[in-house]
Amino acid sequence: GSVWSGGSAITASETLLVFDLDGTLLNTPSRAAGVPAWEAAYKRRYPHASWIDRPESLALSSSIAPGPVLPLWGLCAGRGGARTVVMSGRLESLREAVEKVLEEHLPGDVLPDAVVLKPARCALNTAEWKVEALRALIKEQPAVRAVTVWEDDPRNLALLASLHPELRAQGVRLRLIDAVAHGLHLATNFAARTGTRPGPPTGSAVQVATARTATALSLADAAQTVTAGAVPETVSASRALPVDAESVGARETAAQAAAAPSAAAQAQAQAQAAATAAQ
Repeated sequence: GSVWSGGSAITASETLLVFDLDGTLLNTPSRAAGVPAWEAAYKRRYPHASWIDRPESLALSSSIAPGPVLPLWGLCAGRGGARTVVMSGRLESLREAVEKVLEEHLPGDVLPDAVVLKPARCALNTAEWKVEALRALIKEQPAVRAVTVWEDDPRNLALLASLHPELRAQGVRLRLIDAVAHGLHLATNFAARTGTRPGPPTGSAVQVATARTATALSLADAAQTVTAGAVPETVSASRALPVDAESVGARETAAQAAAAPSAAAQAQAQAQAAATAAQ
């Protein structure tokens, strides 16, 4: 059956906006951070060997922070002539937990037109599956002529880039955006406009409140590109991705992205310090 919320009769659209979940729209806890938080909340030992494929990994709303491109959601979702999709390597068995997290954390109470999750018995790795899933989405929407994908995993970006020739032959333009680099781009623009220091490219526990206040200005920055159909394509050159020329641009943003690992480490240290002070 159709993956679209409105079924196969959903209005045809020429633009498809695809967002990854973890590390892109939202920053969900890793096993190292999530298991102790879960055990503290539920007062018992975590009973499973795995984490990312368990609903417990999404159970604590307080442990979920804004991802690097969450401010773009309010601008993109519900945009006329576009369809928004959340595509995650999380398993289909976690659909209820994933949809609950989206309902709780996406701004403006605007949900995606479709949530696409990986089948439990899929033999493909996540990057391979995302390529096939994107093909299927485009096939279901034959009117699509432009596809933009926000993704934080370089492996997924690299394999998705292999679709460029195929989609170009179909008259479809594919834009791949490194979510970490783009998040830093938004944070840097916000800092320049407010006279503050730019934060790390991804949300952290200590950034949850400030991320909400930053959203308005971040959206204003993003509106200049997204609504004009000129999304800054920020695949980071520092990641040495084998990407098509169409996926590389905004050179100043790519240069800023080279500092992302140290910024992320600083954010983690800040979060740990804040947690220690709160005890």
